[in-house]
Amino acid sequence: MFPTAKTNTPAKFASWALQIGGAGAMIAMGALPKLTGQFPSPMLFEQLGVEPWGRYAVGLTELAAAVLLLVPRMHAFGGVLLALAMGGAFASHVGPLGLFPEFVNAETGETVVLPFFLSLIFLAMGAAVVLLRRDELPVPSFGAPTPAEA
Repeated sequence: MFPTAKTNTPAKFASWALQIGGAGAMIAMGALPKLTGQFPSPMLFEQLGVEPWGRYAVGLTELAAAVLLLVPRMHAFGGVLLALAMGGAFASHVGPLGLFPEFVNAETGETVVLPFFLSLIFLAMGAAVVLLRRDELPVPSFGAPTPAEA
């Protein structure tokens, strides 16, 4: 059986490293640029056809995932939310955006390339947190006896 953060000290440290790193990166690289309208977020969501409401919704989702990753007993939910948000980001890269979309800032001439693999890295981080913190998820037993009852 794969260890959980509840029963295994190295797994707990790995989980905390993923949670803190994922939360920090989500806030700095995801939520804040979207919520403040920093380049290239508005252009990206305009290309997807969901500017500005889609940008705000995704920014708030990423912010919620980052906060949940740091709240006790909510780590696994944060991991699920992070994985879902990054799954959507990856789908947009595979679909309308393309794998390496380029955006040019009209004011500065700066070109930014958004590689698709960043969404895969964050998706894997979220999935790893869920795996390590899976004992925090409410899983229905469907009448099966718990280990204490058996």
